[in-house]
Amino acid sequence: MIYIVTAFEIEARPLVQRLALQRSADSPFELYRSDYVTLIVSGMGKTASAAATSFLLTAENANESDLCVNIGLCGDSAHGDSYRQCAR
Repeated sequence: MIYIVTAFEIEARPLVQRLALQRSADSPFELYRSDYVTLIVSGMGKTASAAATSFLLTAENANESDLCVNIGLCGDSAHGDSYRQCAR
């Protein structure tokens, strides 16, 4: 299984569309699935990412043969509204 973590829906959207992932309602996070890929939208920040990743890997009973990646476009809050500029 491949697990993908993104902070924002705008980062997840192209992957959800390209991989034909379906929204799952059984999660406190935005969660999308297929037979081989599960994507979770964590929200901004290290704590949110850690919480979502922990939830995902625990709920899915991930093992050593699985792959987990964190994908993002922006992430530099030190320079103001870089997220909003990327989202345009």
